Amino acid sequence: MQRTGRCLVLLIRRLHTRPNQITSKKVGIGESWEAMKTNVYFLWVTTGDQPLGGTDSNVFVQLFGTTGQTESIYLPPEDVFAFEAGSVDKFVLQVPDIGDLTRCCIGQDATADSGWFVETVRVKDDETSREWLFTFNQWLGIEEAGTLAACVEC
Repeated sequence: MQRTGRCLVLLIRRLHTRPNQITSKKVGIGESWEAMKTNVYFLWVTTGDQPLGGTDSNVFVQLFGTTGQTESIYLPPEDVFAFEAGSVDKFVLQVPDIGDLTRCCIGQDATADSGWFVETVRVKDDETSREWLFTFNQWLGIEEAGTLAACVEC
């Protein structure tokens, strides 16, 4: 795909204690971005209730669908309690339409912790109310699992 200087603004809104906080990230998607339909997805990341299962590292997600995929998306923490053991963190993503979801990849960069236990990622399409549940139930960390990211098919 040929790139131009134009970008689509990807809005990531974290809904927890401060629902009005919005973080924006520009993601280049090529020439025809004006014609692309965008979707709003609600995303819930569940961290397993394992000892030392939480993380303060940077967390990223990438969604794959029948008609495309998103870029790797940084999920900004709301506060120091984000991605802690036993927690559910909610985000709102506005991204180009990628069709029915088929795969989800999630990872962390180990900047603050070595491991993180990811239980599930649940995604809901705001327009159609269709939901997808991606079950990971695994550690992400070099010491714990030998990898910082994992992908699950739906």
